[in-house]
Amino acid sequence: MIDSHAPPRAARTPHLRLHFPAVAVSTAVVIALVPGSALGLTTTTPFGTTGTSPSGLALDDAGNLYVANSGSDNVSRITPAAASSVFAATGQGPWAITIDRSGNLFTSNRLGSDVTKITPAGSPSQFAALGTEPRQIRADRTGNVFVTKNLAAQLMKVTAGGAVDPSFASTGSFPFGIAFDYDGHAYVTNRTSPGTVSKVAPDGSSTVAFATTGNQPNGITIDWQGNLYTANNAANNVTKIAPDGTDTTLAATGTSPNAITIDSLGNLYVANFGSASITKIAPDGTPTTPFATTGTQPNAITVDADGNLYTTNAGSNNVTKVTPDVANPEMAPAPPDIPGAPTASAGDAQATVAITRNALSAQYGVPTSYVVAAVEDPAKTCTVTMPATSCTLTGLTNGSSYSFTAAAVLNAWTTRASEASAAVTPQVAPEPTPEPTPTPEPTPTPAAVPAAPTPTATPAPAAACPSAFYQQAARTSRTARAPGGTSAIRVVSRIRIYEDSQAACRTNLTFILRDARTKKRLSQLPGSTLGFRTLKGKDFSAPVISWPTAKEMRFSGGDTTGQDRKNARLVLVSYLKKTKGMPAMKDVELLIVRRVPTNADQPDSAANPLFAQKNALGAASGWAAAS
Repeated sequence: MIDSHAPPRAARTPHLRLHFPAVAVSTAVVIALVPGSALGLTTTTPFGTTGTSPSGLALDDAGNLYVANSGSDNVSRITPAAASSVFAATGQGPWAITIDRSGNLFTSNRLGSDVTKITPAGSPSQFAALGTEPRQIRADRTGNVFVTKNLAAQLMKVTAGGAVDPSFASTGSFPFGIAFDYDGHAYVTNRTSPGTVSKVAPDGSSTVAFATTGNQPNGITIDWQGNLYTANNAANNVTKIAPDGTDTTLAATGTSPNAITIDSLGNLYVANFGSASITKIAPDGTPTTPFATTGTQPNAITVDADGNLYTTNAGSNNVTKVTPDVANPEMAPAPPDIPGAPTASAGDAQATVAITRNALSAQYGVPTSYVVAAVEDPAKTCTVTMPATSCTLTGLTNGSSYSFTAAAVLNAWTTRASEASAAVTPQVAPEPTPEPTPTPEPTPTPAAVPAAPTPTATPAPAAACPSAFYQQAARTSRTARAPGGTSAIRVVSRIRIYEDSQAACRTNLTFILRDARTKKRLSQLPGSTLGFRTLKGKDFSAPVISWPTAKEMRFSGGDTTGQDRKNARLVLVSYLKKTKGMPAMKDVELLIVRRVPTNADQPDSAANPLFAQKNALGAASGWAAAS
């Protein structure tokens, strides 16, 4: 089921201030709360340089950008810290680029009429020879790669093993952009006047003229309800196409729109090649042009898990990054990914279903909840709201078999349901068999004894701390000047934080900065407490960090506010004093420790319950159970 209620807009966020005594310090932390549901913007351009005439753009799980440079026959990689490098060579004239779920890159080479495959290690090879001019390229969820043949009115399919089907499906004339729906249908824009969209089923059967668009549609995207949106290059507008093929002109854009993307609120963002700008189109169809400026001739556009926008700029050989700003809510994170299959256990007329949380990825927004449904009776549902990991469906029929699916939810977006769990069967709980009552032996009357004092009741042991207290969102670092002018490494960590009902799990926190390679501790700040307090006149609480009065640093005043305490991000800005032998800034990682172990250099484990802020959105461990 799709939630039709638009999420509320985020509140303004005041800043926290840290006051330092007149002593030498190695680490300072500045904290602000960033709401996760809708964000504003500031523009940074250029974010990174590329090769000649960049066109295609892809984003990996770690937040690295990969750019197909059609004029220099190679791919550039730009890290989250904006460091640019040539990642790999390609065939001639790479026009578009895509990434599969294993991290392999594929480029469609317009002048070489082939596809280059680049491994995650940067090793290129010819993946497939196409024999005609390719344009757009897209990988599906199973590893198949699809390419539009611009001069042949066909969609080509290359299997994960490299087998080429040169005439997989027919399209209209001059096919260009590709988008997939949740059922595996491909939708192809055909650059004619007026333009059309072809619909291709997973078996290759096609409806060549599924819908009509404005003149010369280039980019295409799709929302969670199956509505299509095309950027019409020669008409300077966007067409909306309903699932039944009904088309309407949604909104005007800037000049020569080339590419289009969508966020989890349903906002559309259009890269205008001719006017070096981005048009934003709200869910109600209201356009804003320019919403942001870009480099010259933006060719491709995408949105990441933190709501940042990126464009490749063919005329200025660089990438523009448009960054969310809490002061002016306007943007939202990328849509979430489809979750994995849940697991279920049966009870009496009910079942408890545990969801498989989505892996952290810069490509997909982090879900705030999951909707669980019974396959055999879709009306039976329950919702898992973070940080919970399961929910219970009641009203099931004992003796009947049930399996369950889960769909991820973020803002207005609800994904397709996951694969189904293994089936379970609710049963009536058996009555316990009573023990036979033995015949009591007659006992002599005992002599009177003084009454014993009533024992004091033993309190129940406290529950273990939850296994999901923090969840990583993003991390960047760069060389900077710390407060006071000291040369330092500046580490910015965005951590998604949830309210925890157990106060004991929020006390005596220690922040540690260490070398990610050797695990050597560089600096630490102990004795911190995380609490929540109700904001006056608000119906939500906000995280509050209390710091100790110590030589390292002192905290006083200020608090944080946000729209939703279950969907807020804590931004920590750490300054680490540079010393001889200091690791490179990309090799510094932040850890949050509830119980400082004897050896903080040891690996993460149940015996060492650390939250690790890994480099470049790598794997992160959550809070372990108390050990």
